[in-house]
Amino acid sequence: MKKNLNIIRESNIELLRIFSMLLIVSYHVIFHLNIDTLSINLIQNKVLVNFLMFNGKLGVNLFMIISGYFLIKSNFKLKNAIKLFINTTICSTSILIVLAFLSHTIGLIDCIKSFFPIFFNVYWYITGYFVVYLFLNYINVFLINLSKKNYLFLLISIGIILSLLPSLFHINMVSENNFLWLVFLYFIGAYIRLHLTINTKTIKFFLLGILFYLIAVFSSFVFQNLGNINYIFVEEQFYFSKQYSIFLLLASIFLFLGFKSITLKQNLLVNSIASCMIGVYLIHDNYLLRKFLYFDLLQNNLYINTNQFILRILLTIIIIFIISVIITFFYKNTVGRYVDKFSAFMEKKINNSKLKRKIYSIINKVFLLEGVK
Repeated sequence: MKKNLNIIRESNIELLRIFSMLLIVSYHVIFHLNIDTLSINLIQNKVLVNFLMFNGKLGVNLFMIISGYFLIKSNFKLKNAIKLFINTTICSTSILIVLAFLSHTIGLIDCIKSFFPIFFNVYWYITGYFVVYLFLNYINVFLINLSKKNYLFLLISIGIILSLLPSLFHINMVSENNFLWLVFLYFIGAYIRLHLTINTKTIKFFLLGILFYLIAVFSSFVFQNLGNINYIFVEEQFYFSKQYSIFLLLASIFLFLGFKSITLKQNLLVNSIASCMIGVYLIHDNYLLRKFLYFDLLQNNLYINTNQFILRILLTIIIIFIISVIITFFYKNTVGRYVDKFSAFMEKKINNSKLKRKIYSIINKVFLLEGVK
């Protein structure tokens, strides 16, 4: 614990981490209800649904930009990869066991996926992040050795291919790929840490971020109204909420810069809550838990055309978030401690093993062509 207390965290960015996860939770609360917006009669309920449907990718963008911002100054640590793998597995298997105890239908495939969640992409973000982290040292060496000019050119080029062209011209030169998108966001966060000096007032960043977010949300209302002319617009009503949305990308960048420019002293409460955010994600978005949580237990879909809907949704977001934080905090201070120790132990054993030295020797012979006559 003393070691953790000595870690200096930027509480303004940790606050953004919390905000990002709240965005993700709010999106999932609506998205997993599979609501048909055409069936919503109350305008205030439709407005809420439209806004929350754009929160998911915005939150993911922010979360990965934060990762790039911090990890560009770090090196790959095997214990962190082991810890992420074990914690993710414990969470998914625990949920599986609880649901089985509650007589929830569980199949063999569900068991296999729950015991190997990272391999089977049970949590797409965790799987993508895990792969990015495995190549952390190589990515960082590449980015650090780029000149600022070349780095910026790279970001703009990738942004055009992955976001601008698909968003505005429906030109998909590269098919939508979660891993590539996360790498791109990592590049953005790393660039901000390495090369960007912020002199602009905080409010300007927030205003720009909110503006691009509102443009994306406003598009859904436009498409829904155009649906009266052609139904294809209804099918694409949340077009700009997709992963590659140029508006959400710009919104996430400016919101990050806004939080980055905030002067906030070290806040232990904010930092402590922020350290639980991965746990919040693992708990609330487990694919087995979704049906039980959103349909069997909460049943918010039955209130879509009532005045209770907004209050129920907001309470659902807050309650899920708070309960997930409490569970994660308790886990981190009990089981999590043993996972930390085991991960550090395994890292030490593997680093000192003859197998690792043999593998390095083989790699050196292959790449340095040692022994080749």
